[in-house]
Amino acid sequence: MFRAVEAMSRAHALAAAAAARGLTAEQLQRFTSEVGYYRIALDHLTAQLSGPQRDRLRALTDSHDWHTTIAAEDALIAAAPGTSTAGDATSEAAAHVTSGLLELWRAQNAAAGKSAQDAGDRISHGSILAAFAAVAIAVIAVSAALVAADRLARRLVRLRTDTTDLAERRLPALMSRLRRGEQVQIDQEVVRLDPGADEIGDVAAAFNQAQFAAVSAAAAEAATRNGVRAVFVNIAHRSQLVVHRQLEVLDRAEREADDPNYLQTLFALDHLATRARRNAENLIILGGERPARRWRNPVSLFDIVRSAAAETTDYQRMDLTRLPDVRVAGHVVADVVHLLAELMDNATAFSPPQSRVRVDGRAVDGGVRLSVSDQGLGMEPAALAQSNELLAAAPDFGIAALTGDFRLGLFVVAALAGQHGLAVRLTESEYGGISAVVSIPATLLSPAEAAD
Repeated sequence: MFRAVEAMSRAHALAAAAAARGLTAEQLQRFTSEVGYYRIALDHLTAQLSGPQRDRLRALTDSHDWHTTIAAEDALIAAAPGTSTAGDATSEAAAHVTSGLLELWRAQNAAAGKSAQDAGDRISHGSILAAFAAVAIAVIAVSAALVAADRLARRLVRLRTDTTDLAERRLPALMSRLRRGEQVQIDQEVVRLDPGADEIGDVAAAFNQAQFAAVSAAAAEAATRNGVRAVFVNIAHRSQLVVHRQLEVLDRAEREADDPNYLQTLFALDHLATRARRNAENLIILGGERPARRWRNPVSLFDIVRSAAAETTDYQRMDLTRLPDVRVAGHVVADVVHLLAELMDNATAFSPPQSRVRVDGRAVDGGVRLSVSDQGLGMEPAALAQSNELLAAAPDFGIAALTGDFRLGLFVVAALAGQHGLAVRLTESEYGGISAVVSIPATLLSPAEAAD
């Protein structure tokens, strides 16, 4: 539009010059070109405009001023170069047409600006709405992710807590019951984890299968161990019965014998039978039961130590020195004799044959402390610590008792000490070997004879 108005203005300027002195051939050609340009431009613009602008342009092209201007332009184009024209009326009409086209251009420009502004507003509003929608979606997605992550974290924490409780508390307690020979209903006792049906649930299901298999294997092992234990305890009881009868026969033979040499042989057989009885009792103790020997009345500590020495292999090497004048409760006498005999056997076994084993004791606060000291080579610190750990808390015999370097006597000592609250500890002896220190609490001493 603006270019058409500009071309019209240039043509009318040339027409104004023609009114005075006419146009040269070159000016006339330029005039014809400008007139042709703006007319073609306005024809194209009429087809492109719509609404009020097109109506205004058509009203302008149908006006009297437009036709006057067109007629004057056509006359000038048809005239020969140098021909003067009357231009007052024509100039006024052209000015009106030019003014109308400028107003139409301004209106079109304003409409285009408003349209662009409206489009920009729509785009801006759409962008703002899209941005709000994107922010809302992002907030919802982040919230959903946080909720899912929190739920997942809580499920994982619960799974970890339940798994830790099973591994550290429930399963060890269940295993302890199985080792004690208790009857356990595996399907009822094994706690199953149930955190869901997704991948975490698959992990829990795998753990459930693993713990069920472990408990089943432990139950089968415990049943086998209990069966084996029952077998050798039964054998031990039978052996014990045979040895008791053998000792009764030997006692009658000793009372009736007159020949000193024969009597000496009977004493040796009696000693061997006593050791055989202790070995049978070892099996009974390791099997979790207690020997049948019992005393109803308290027995003096000296008699207990002398009986223990009589049951050892090298009883001639025993030196019984000062011992407190106390009595031990009858229900633990047999086990204390057995415990001391095992310690004395260890002392004679791990010391030179010609050396002596010293047994002494003294009253202390809270009971009596006995020492069995040898003159052997002693023990390495690590082995000494391991032995004291065993004596402090005897492990399950089915797991630890039959290892290659295990000392059966120490296990029996630990089992007997644990049954009656005795404390046994190995230390370095002042004679160069090892001292086994046995602490008998005052609760096991006869009240009437508890003082030194």
